[in-house]
Amino acid sequence: MRKRGRLTIEDDVRTGTEVWLVCANEAELAVRARTALGPYTILNGGHGLSIGRDCVFAAFVYINSSEHRFARDQLIREQGFDGKPVSIGDDVWIGGHVTVLPGLTIGTGAVIGANAVVTRTVPDYSIAAGVPARVLRERA
Repeated sequence: MRKRGRLTIEDDVRTGTEVWLVCANEAELAVRARTALGPYTILNGGHGLSIGRDCVFAAFVYINSSEHRFARDQLIREQGFDGKPVSIGDDVWIGGHVTVLPGLTIGTGAVIGANAVVTRTVPDYSIAAGVPARVLRERA
């Protein structure tokens, strides 16, 4: 936690080995009740990140609400970050090695297939997979 970031973890949240939670810039990282975070998951809530209740994340999930600036006329490490909040609904399953980019919403009941890179919002009860992730169908 840095720059007045806030962390909220509700009851019965479970984490695997080496889960990283990054809170910064006066933003909140919130993990709601009964959510399970798989090993080696990284949640970067530097610009706001909300994870709903009863979610399941497999191993090596990376959710990022910020990213480096990279203008040409200055060293990248000196440019700071831009970002937008990420919102994940209740009852979401995210497969292993998934990356979620800043500014997106993953709707309630959605399923994200392993190794996907989520580059756009995923509607409620949708199943999405691929690079970039695309909606394949709705949950039955």
